[in-house]
Amino acid sequence: MYAITGNWWRAAGAYANPELHAGEMDLIVLPGAAFTRDGKRLGYGGGFYDTLLAGPAAGVPLAGVCFPCQLLDDLPMEAHDRHVDMVIAPGGE
Repeated sequence: MYAITGNWWRAAGAYANPELHAGEMDLIVLPGAAFTRDGKRLGYGGGFYDTLLAGPAAGVPLAGVCFPCQLLDDLPMEAHDRHVDMVIAPGGE
């Protein structure tokens, strides 16, 4: 995942990144194993993004990026899961 802050891209992976602060991020682009059109996201099971999204990135808009084959009708969600605000797939799916 990368946080876009002005003209800088900062990687935020599996470890806490002290350079990420609330109010600095305009959009977070998230990978995922699958998405639904209404914004549900299936991650990779590590909980790394859940931790980031509950902390310094809380309230920052989220964009999920995937291939059309990763768009499903429904996915299970847990209480700590956050919906993405938009899903971007080739072909405008």
